[in-house]
Amino acid sequence: MSEEVARLLDAGIEAVKKGDYAAAIQLWSQAVELDPNDDRPLVNRATAYSQTGNLAASLADLDAALKLNPNNLHALFSRANLYAAQNKFREAIADLTKVIELNPNDADAYYNRANINVRAYGHMATFFAPPKGAGNLMGNFNQVMDDFTQAIKLKPNMAQYYANRAGLQFELLQRMQTQQTRTHTINVPKTFQQQTVQKFDLSLAEPALKDISKAIELDPKSADYWKNRGVLYLVLLNKPQEGIADLTRAIELAPKFVDAYTFRCNAFNKAGQPDKADDDATRCIELEPNNPNHYFNRAMARRKLNHHQGALDDLNEVIKRDPKHIKAYPNRAECYTELGKKKEAAADWEQYLALGGGKQFGDEQVVQAKIKKLRSWFPFGG
Repeated sequence: MSEEVARLLDAGIEAVKKGDYAAAIQLWSQAVELDPNDDRPLVNRATAYSQTGNLAASLADLDAALKLNPNNLHALFSRANLYAAQNKFREAIADLTKVIELNPNDADAYYNRANINVRAYGHMATFFAPPKGAGNLMGNFNQVMDDFTQAIKLKPNMAQYYANRAGLQFELLQRMQTQQTRTHTINVPKTFQQQTVQKFDLSLAEPALKDISKAIELDPKSADYWKNRGVLYLVLLNKPQEGIADLTRAIELAPKFVDAYTFRCNAFNKAGQPDKADDDATRCIELEPNNPNHYFNRAMARRKLNHHQGALDDLNEVIKRDPKHIKAYPNRAECYTELGKKKEAAADWEQYLALGGGKQFGDEQVVQAKIKKLRSWFPFGG
């Protein structure tokens, strides 16, 4: 490297420190012209281009740098991030895999590869299935867990590593719960209260709980981590009081954290405290007045408080914002029934069936009988 190229590289770095990416690009462009066979100015300029939003120019520079030096770790890592930003997941994973081959102690490479795999394949059913062959390892749950674990071994004090591994375990357990849980509908007047019979060992949740607790230990000011542990307590471990405590801490750290209020609302309902659930749902409505789910949650709390008119008003808001909200109609029907409005109740049950609720929840015959009974109370049989 000539002295002038070295000077231009250093000057570009100083420009970046001042936030002047345009100047850095100009300086590193001069370095590229002076020595087109040096990959370092190309990699630096690629970083500056990405900071200005010129991803195409950044990718071109990284490609050029890797042609000159296929083992440039910085270029491979940066190109992987660019590919991921463009949803080119296979290409991103391939670059990170090469980084790991060249430097097996790069914790961030394992961590990023795990996260990209989750983004790319986590929604697929096969993601959580055992691999049938080497070609299926990409995107496989065990492979990704191995990457998170290796990252943690290399950097044991990174809170987000534990949090993300906990999140992946939580997702697996939720799927297990969905597949191995029997739900059945309770008859009038609480059609949508569901009783679950869990068939998988809840001790499986212990590793996820341990990981998210470690993340909290390392970063106790993260509202997200407190919220995530609260949700784990509530959804998987059926410990609403522990969930409420963690969700309350999340809200203390982030007073406008809508998700924390939403889950705490559900926890209060589950713990038999509908008045507090009502308060949380109201706070959610203040923060997100156009979200129908917040009105639905408040309606559920108000039904438990026997505040049928208030629940009815909220369910009207739900249906106004989401006319296909399948659970709103039967709950509104129950409110109408409590208020003596039989025709309106029958109409809502019919709309519930029209939306496919009977088939989805397996209660079509029960609902038909309810409609028949309601109609029998109409003048002349309706």
